[in-house]
Amino acid sequence: MKVSFVIPSWNHFELVNQLLVDIHEHTKPDEIIVVDDCSTDPKAWWRVNYEVKVVRPAENLGFLKASNFGLKQATGDIICLISTDVRIFEDITFYVKATLGEGVKALFGGVVYRDSTGWNEFDGRIFPYAEGWFLAATKEAWGEFGYFNEELAPHDFEDVYLSTIAISLGYELFSIPPSAMRHVGAQTIGYTEERRKITERNRKLFEEKWIK
Repeated sequence: MKVSFVIPSWNHFELVNQLLVDIHEHTKPDEIIVVDDCSTDPKAWWRVNYEVKVVRPAENLGFLKASNFGLKQATGDIICLISTDVRIFEDITFYVKATLGEGVKALFGGVVYRDSTGWNEFDGRIFPYAEGWFLAATKEAWGEFGYFNEELAPHDFEDVYLSTIAISLGYELFSIPPSAMRHVGAQTIGYTEERRKITERNRKLFEEKWIK
């Protein structure tokens, strides 16, 4: 099965560069798409790297919409969405192919949370989710999920929302072994008061949709 990697990015040359080096050294996807979300960093050499397909929207979209922009252009049978602040140490295509190639209805995450993280608990009810810094599913599954709900733009809670849709459609959540990849965390968006407000707004949108 053909595997596509989609990497939404905005500036942070050093992160994208390191991720592409990790991919080159440890894993071999059939397609790499970098979504250059109108970066202003002049050092963004991946724009001219022949191994990387670069797509650039007409305007800055933010993480969630930029992710959808790239996901919809990927041609692989399996599509992996990877944040720029991720390190890869093993062939992660092996893990997704071993499961998704067998026809299992699955959504992969770098980490799957089945217990409460605080954000995913509503009046004692816990919604398991695959954390969004790495998500992988078949192209067909991404279409069935409807990609990310763009009401949640620019970012946050999209992974809980997507995982809940997947589970409602009969998909299982799988995780990649921690030895294979690691999320550095908060290197792009960061943790700010503005972000907290966005997360709380999106949590409310989730609650309105999924809490009966």
